[in-house]
Amino acid sequence: MVGRSWSCGSTKGCCRPLEPACLYPNSRGRSWCSRDVRPIPRGRWDAYKGEQMNTPTSRVASLAIALALFATMMGFSATSASARVDEEMSQRQAGRVYLAAICSSNDAAGVYSRRVFRGRNTIYLPEIRRRLPELRRASAAYSRALANTARDLFNPPAAWPATVSNSVRSISNKFLAESNAQARASAASTGIGWIDHTDRADEIGATTNRLSRRVRALLDLPPPGRGC
Repeated sequence: MVGRSWSCGSTKGCCRPLEPACLYPNSRGRSWCSRDVRPIPRGRWDAYKGEQMNTPTSRVASLAIALALFATMMGFSATSASARVDEEMSQRQAGRVYLAAICSSNDAAGVYSRRVFRGRNTIYLPEIRRRLPELRRASAAYSRALANTARDLFNPPAAWPATVSNSVRSISNKFLAESNAQARASAASTGIGWIDHTDRADEIGATTNRLSRRVRALLDLPPPGRGC
């Protein structure tokens, strides 16, 4: 993949793609599999293998999360269906509504990043294990914020303009999926489990960002990073 390189050691089957910033100094020929302190880069979580989310507590927690989020999505669908469809928002109004929802999500992402990374660019697995209760709380708070953004996008004051309605619906669904992944991270019983679910959330978020750029362009909004 773009921006990634490879580092392979003597352990068979241990070869994994790494971010260039995460290679150890003078690490040519060294595998991250042989070390338990490989950094996890901000904005990209490469899932570790070897620790599994197979405990009964984790399965029960995951089931509870899935049921709760299913109920939430059903509620969103019901309220969205009752939204006004006889009149579309103007482009300017749609832009204001869209930015209000997205900016709220971006603010929550900033809080989450500060709580997890504490101003740094990487976090190590031993630290993740040590701080797991704190990281789980951060994931839970971020999950709620993402769900709130989806709710706001699903329930505009009037119908979205036809030019962006499908894209906004897709973005709303992506926010729900990312919220689901963060909720699962908040229930993880191991550091590895937390990384796995956070990695999934990050992948979904990258797709959401690509869709959002298109909506911003169609609504004549500034690109990401300007305003919010």
